[in-house]
Amino acid sequence: SLSSFTLQAQEDCLAHDDYSPEIFLDSSPEELTVTELLNKIPGAISLQLDFDVLQGWYCQNCGEEFSAARLSQTSAALAQCPKCKAQRSPQLTHEISRADRLANFSLHALGVPARSILRVRTGSGQCCVEIAGTHFSRSSQ
Repeated sequence: SLSSFTLQAQEDCLAHDDYSPEIFLDSSPEELTVTELLNKIPGAISLQLDFDVLQGWYCQNCGEEFSAARLSQTSAALAQCPKCKAQRSPQLTHEISRADRLANFSLHALGVPARSILRVRTGSGQCCVEIAGTHFSRSSQ
């Protein structure tokens, strides 16, 4: 059986952020890099993701290896250094600005799905941006 009830919203509850999009971009995650997204939003400073992005691995013996992927889509087997077999530490981020090395990767490469609502930090606060679904070229149909 299914029950229904109503709760009063608490203004200070962190689990109830407002994600009402203020801007709609008719571009898919494959078509937009982080820099291109930020350049379309007035006063944009950084993209703030709700998930961790792997930006590299650090091995105490071999140094750093650059990477770009959504952490949850990354194999745990990659934590082992391919050169010396030591355990590596993931280098994670959830905020990307134009100066970051992930800025020129597509949103798709970073694990952002189609039809997402993204949070962008601007000089005047936070802005929510909705991006379009996947676009297909004629050659892929």
